Amino acid sequence: MKNVRFPVFFATLYVLVYTVGANMGWLSTPVVATLWLLSPVVVGWMAYRILKYGVPSGHTFDEQFYEDYKPN
Repeated sequence: MKNVRFPVFFATLYVLVYTVGANMGWLSTPVVATLWLLSPVVVGWMAYRILKYGVPSGHTFDEQFYEDYKPN
């Protein structure tokens, strides 16, 4: 699970910097365009790491459709 934390943290921070920086005017137009063009790579890298190194739930969809849901 340690291998998954960094990509999730990095992708979240990336989106946060992109969104806040673009809306507050902190980033110039070329920087915003570059971040926008690279965003699919960041999300794809995060998804790849989660699928490759993530820990499966152990439950089927029929048993427990949502991971936080605990049946009585």
